[in-house]
Amino acid sequence: MSDIAIFVDDSHRFARQHYFLHLMMEEWRHAGWRIRLCEGTRRPPDADLALLHVDLTRLPDDYLDLAGRYPSVVNGAAVDISKRRISRYLVTRDDAYAGPVIVKTDANCGGIGERARRYRVPLLGRLRRSLDRRRHWTRAAFLTSGDYPIYPGKEAVPAAVWDNPALVVERFLAERRGSQYCLRQWVFFGERELNKISYSEHPIIKANTVIGSELLGEVPETLRAMRAELAVDYGKFDYVMQDGEAILLDANRTPTYGNRLGPKAAEYAALLASGLTAFQR
Repeated sequence: MSDIAIFVDDSHRFARQHYFLHLMMEEWRHAGWRIRLCEGTRRPPDADLALLHVDLTRLPDDYLDLAGRYPSVVNGAAVDISKRRISRYLVTRDDAYAGPVIVKTDANCGGIGERARRYRVPLLGRLRRSLDRRRHWTRAAFLTSGDYPIYPGKEAVPAAVWDNPALVVERFLAERRGSQYCLRQWVFFGERELNKISYSEHPIIKANTVIGSELLGEVPETLRAMRAELAVDYGKFDYVMQDGEAILLDANRTPTYGNRLGPKAAEYAALLASGLTAFQR
């Protein structure tokens, strides 16, 4: 029997979220793998390979130190997926760009992982939460990603946003089909992958706003190059197409699935789980 050590930053949060990895772990168990779930890095177990499932934008240094302990570490070199790292379309206060813009957190997914970590200690967490709630959103470190504000131009962006290092301003580059907005998602694990497009009436597409989706064929080569540059072995890239160009909007090392996916979630997870063979030594 082979062992796989899965490292998470917060085991309680890991248990509550609809991570694709939960379904993939079931596939591996059925295939004879023994799963060793580890919170943090204090007591890393012996294993044939490791997988870092750390739901934070930047990988803490102690996780990077695991690279020399195991024959193979999935996502061991995917250090930074912040917007300032992945985006080619950020806007500064002095840019000549005149089109619509969107305000996002530099942190992945509105900073949800960092927020959970900040509030984890009960008493101190409650105090921090109370203080954070009093801050105007333009001075906040966290936002709800589904509510990122969109403006017709950068001149409409509140002045405080430009001075907040936790926020970024990005060109709002939407892909449309008729009246509907489109979002493409490439999910991959090793050499296994899924590529799909979803449609919504809402400009910021989340699982609860999707009105239809379909699988796509080939993944743009520019995205593959960006995956190699970011060193992401397992994850999800959100992107749109503009004039034949793939524009990366978001990179995620800990993909989740929505309830609307239904039985397809297990089907997709089985496909992705088979990508584990690429990491066996």
